[in-house]
Amino acid sequence: MPEAQEEEYYAIVNELPEHVNIINWAINDYFLSFNTEICKRFIIDHFNSNEKYINPCIGIVKYSHYLLYKEHAIHNESLQCKGLNYWLKNQIKDIQDNECDTSEFYEKLNLHDQANSYGINRCMKEMKDINDVLFQNLQKIYDLHDNLNEYMTKYMIEDETCCENASTCVDIYDSIITQCKTQPKSSMCNALKKFKDEYNAQMQKDIKCINVKKKLLYPEREETTVDKQREGEAHALSYRQSEQQEEDLSHTASPGLIPTKFNIIIISVVSLVVSMILFILYKFTTFRSILKNSIRKTKYMWKHQNEEYNELLLQEHESKNTEFGERLYSIAYHTS
Repeated sequence: MPEAQEEEYYAIVNELPEHVNIINWAINDYFLSFNTEICKRFIIDHFNSNEKYINPCIGIVKYSHYLLYKEHAIHNESLQCKGLNYWLKNQIKDIQDNECDTSEFYEKLNLHDQANSYGINRCMKEMKDINDVLFQNLQKIYDLHDNLNEYMTKYMIEDETCCENASTCVDIYDSIITQCKTQPKSSMCNALKKFKDEYNAQMQKDIKCINVKKKLLYPEREETTVDKQREGEAHALSYRQSEQQEEDLSHTASPGLIPTKFNIIIISVVSLVVSMILFILYKFTTFRSILKNSIRKTKYMWKHQNEEYNELLLQEHESKNTEFGERLYSIAYHTS
């Protein structure tokens, strides 16, 4: 029998409560009257008249008949049928000495309705066996979304019991999220992460449930901290290795590839030697007198140039004063 893949069910688990509610409504309230004879014959033929199988049979027949009407069909028929498969698993899982899973039960019922009077074959492709472990985890996440939907509905009509639903969300989430410490990227954990985001977004606006946790956390944050620590250790190790390589290079380098620190040492030594040589030349040789004479000559040249420059400025100034005096005399003469 075909087995359901966990990825496809975890991807839609947030939408299952809505579809299961529609299935229950179609079974209990949509039909004013319904002939259950087909299911009575079915359990006699296949389950030795075990009455515990009659409600699953009636549910499938009614919902399949309900989907025959175009106004009830949605674009995503696969989602409707997965919802029916989940509902059926929940109906038959606790039947004592149950001998079949959802796909086998559905196939037997489809064959029983050979005329296809109720459209049972509509969901045949999506009827796949959901193993018990997968169903248990799906059921917990289903309950999370179901309680969150209840909280939102009650909150809008100011029903104070909405806080009980929010508190239930926290309890269920905390009980299952521990599994994601070792498998944070699994399909189940991705579904929990999606719920966490929806819950946190809703509770940010909450002003009623003051005693209920407003923000759910995800183990990925802890993992991120560990990753950063590991990354820091890796950088430190890389730095130590780089230093070691540089030290090794200093022992084996050729004259043309001397490391930087040796260049600094050589420059310092050369500067010191040059300074000592200049000091000796200045102190104990004629270099001192030559230097002094050169300095005196330079000073004399600068002094002589300054005197010539000052004399030139003085001559210019006297010339301007003479011209100005003559101009004043000329003005006075013409006025008289």
